[in-house]
Amino acid sequence: MGSIHYDFLNESILFNRVSIENEFKNESDERLARKLNNYREYIKKNIQNIAQDIKESESPLRVFSTNGITPLSLLKQTALYINQFIVSDPLFRHTQERSGTAAALNKYIGMEKTGINKADIAQAVKYLKDLTPMIAGDFVKVFPTEFYKEPPKELILKH
Repeated sequence: MGSIHYDFLNESILFNRVSIENEFKNESDERLARKLNNYREYIKKNIQNIAQDIKESESPLRVFSTNGITPLSLLKQTALYINQFIVSDPLFRHTQERSGTAAALNKYIGMEKTGINKADIAQAVKYLKDLTPMIAGDFVKVFPTEFYKEPPKELILKH
């Protein structure tokens, strides 16, 4: 299909049309968390291949967008002027593992995370589905920029 991400997603419940329309309401939090973790591990295992796939483009006319979800209208408008658009993976940020320190600190200040935000995950997957023709045409590439923005697993405290 043109993307390593889609090799995983096409086989997953994350790309199930009915689940996306229902915003994953029929899926349990545990199952969805397991699928997101599987996606994370797959991307981490293939991150070098994803980067290599981007580097293999023959043209230097590329745009690398790292700020959230790039609007589809912008992608369509730039299609005539740019050979490749690299967007941040909107699903990968939902796979971030929370450390014990972060969970304890959030609980202490009253910002405890409860469950998975299924609506946000559905929106991210719908965006990836909308990108499918552009990815198949090798115009858009998806890269997990959030992987490089994540804080360390454990906070180092020095006294």
